[in-house]
Amino acid sequence: MNISHKWLVPGLLAGLLAGCMQSSRPTADLTPAPQRDPTAELVFHALAADISARRGLLEDAFDHYIWVARETEDAAAAEKAARIGLHLRKNGDTLYAASLWAELAPEDIGAHEVRAAVFLREGRTDEAYTSILAMAELSKEQGSRGFVEAAGVATAAEDPDAAKSVMARLSRAYPRDTEARYAHALVLLAFGDITGAEREARAAVALDNGNELAWMLLSRIRAQSNEIEESGAVLEEAVRKNPGSRVLRVAYGRWLVEMDRYEAAYGQFRRLHAAAPEDPDVLFSLGALATDLGYWDAARGYWKRLMALGERVDEARYFLAQVEEATGNEDGALALYAGVQDGPLRMEAAIRRAELLARTGRIAEARRVLAEQRVLHPERSIPLYLVEAEILRENGRPVEAAQVYDTALQAFPDDEDLLYARAMHAAAEARIEVLERDLRSILKKDPDHADALNALGYTLADQTDRYEEAFELISRALELKPENAAVLDSMGWVQYRLGNLDAALDYLRRAAEKDQDSEIAAHLGEVLWVTGRREEALRVWNEALTREPKSRHVLEAMDRLRTGS
Repeated sequence: MNISHKWLVPGLLAGLLAGCMQSSRPTADLTPAPQRDPTAELVFHALAADISARRGLLEDAFDHYIWVARETEDAAAAEKAARIGLHLRKNGDTLYAASLWAELAPEDIGAHEVRAAVFLREGRTDEAYTSILAMAELSKEQGSRGFVEAAGVATAAEDPDAAKSVMARLSRAYPRDTEARYAHALVLLAFGDITGAEREARAAVALDNGNELAWMLLSRIRAQSNEIEESGAVLEEAVRKNPGSRVLRVAYGRWLVEMDRYEAAYGQFRRLHAAAPEDPDVLFSLGALATDLGYWDAARGYWKRLMALGERVDEARYFLAQVEEATGNEDGALALYAGVQDGPLRMEAAIRRAELLARTGRIAEARRVLAEQRVLHPERSIPLYLVEAEILRENGRPVEAAQVYDTALQAFPDDEDLLYARAMHAAAEARIEVLERDLRSILKKDPDHADALNALGYTLADQTDRYEEAFELISRALELKPENAAVLDSMGWVQYRLGNLDAALDYLRRAAEKDQDSEIAAHLGEVLWVTGRREEALRVWNEALTREPKSRHVLEAMDRLRTGS
């Protein structure tokens, strides 16, 4: 019998009420034998199963679902029991439930899926194969992807060898089936057999070179083998053989972007645009690429088209503002930034607007924008304070910048970013006592803060005679960041201060190899100069000035050393 539970509840309640209204009996021997109420019992187990499942009492839920499935031949109850049993690792009971499920719903692939999972768990590969084969055959009949579902079961197996063995048998049973070979490749890749996975993926492509998933998998396999160029070559071949495939062309375009080949990527997305001129994802990709490439007119067109379509409007408005900013349309950019109302870019738009206002001399207006954002988004107050202080610093208003840092730290006294920023500002203003106080506050809470160690050490080496203390601090920073150019530069500079010229040159050359920063060049040139390598020093300085003609560090070093002051 198959009984719908919803019709049983009133009967159960009536039975319970009747039981409550019965009068008490004088003696037990006069009481009739209790009569089993199958309907009430069924309702009890059905409700108890659902309630237990909702409460996470899976053992109880399993027992109740099994009872309901056995008594009512209900496939849904059998399925729930089977899936809970699989989770609980009740292998024998799970197989019973799954077998009952398969008997009651012979077209349901899931029953065979659960059976296969249990058999694989127990190492019963022949029975696992039979269940997976049943999945595959049902899939073919139903037009679904049973092979891929079988791969999902196999990859979850605890015994890789058993899983691979079963999938190999399936692949041999369907040697001309692309999906079977693809599924086999998925399992092999999941268990680290790169060579086998590539063999099966190539077989899948050979059987059907229009199979997008097989091409994508083959590309992923090459990438996992650290053959990045070959990964892209696979996608290029896939696109050549399937020029109308949107999936493959998008994948190839994204690969080109990841490889910083923006021009080539732009070409791929233009092909996609020609086939689907109003595809918002393609328009967005083209807009981003055109912006990065400096194709301002094209970028402007793509962003405006997105806005006209009502797709990703705020994002399009934000990036269009960047285009207008880059092409000198400052008022247009400001209006667009102000128009970004929603989404994750709203804050970034406000910051860009403030920075642009500051560059056009409207400092007070820029500060008002940032203050408004702090009211609207108090959780972002710290980065907004940092932007405001930086705007003031860059516009020659150091006292006001210091006031902003002070105000921010009154609200957030322990924030490391604020402390570090104020310290760097103090360094620029030669306020060593403020710098040391703030950096030591950071180090008290975080002794391994490499940037604070390096900044304090460098400042002591550069602006005081506390060279040994500076060396200790920088050494600790170098242990934490041994390949960092700034730390290497600091170590070179303190070695120079200590009179260790060979060591200084070594560290400074390493720093210069990693970063063409003008301050590093100034330091390297100075050590070269004092060690008699003046032609090399001049070459280092001149190269730095070519990159940054107004470098204060280089110009000061050249003037001081040439004049002997």
